[in-house]
Amino acid sequence: MKASITTKAYFMEVVKGGQKMAGLFTGHVEQKVKQWMLTVPVQATFTLSRRVMLKGGPYVSFLLDKGFSGIASDGYLRKDSPTGPKILMGNREGEWATYDFGDDMRSLQFGIGLGADWQVSKSLGVSADLSWGLTGVFPGDFKTVEQTLYPVYGTVGVFYRLK
Repeated sequence: MKASITTKAYFMEVVKGGQKMAGLFTGHVEQKVKQWMLTVPVQATFTLSRRVMLKGGPYVSFLLDKGFSGIASDGYLRKDSPTGPKILMGNREGEWATYDFGDDMRSLQFGIGLGADWQVSKSLGVSADLSWGLTGVFPGDFKTVEQTLYPVYGTVGVFYRLK
């Protein structure tokens, strides 16, 4: 996932000029988040009708590859407090600050999945699934990202029954 965000007084830890600093950032953030997972679901199914089946249950995901990094630019950081020294950040390389929290991400995540399959014809069907993480992307003691970020994924598919 890539995101472009404008923030105001958002707590961040960044690195600028080789120096690590923390404080309230106001400006522009370009962010990249990567989570490649191996997910093992445990699902129960309920046949609602001859054509519709509901399914749901818990899952566990193991992160195989992860990343959470970005650039803070076009603004300033109030170091350590809302009235702390103002560190300016421009919009060119060398003027902006960077961050990388990939190593702080959880390697094991839990959640629930819900879905439905609809048999359109004898051989053709449509499915829709939603997976919602119950554990945040970061451990509870990680304070740099103030909000708990939960992984949420949706899938829509078409299936063909061979037999």
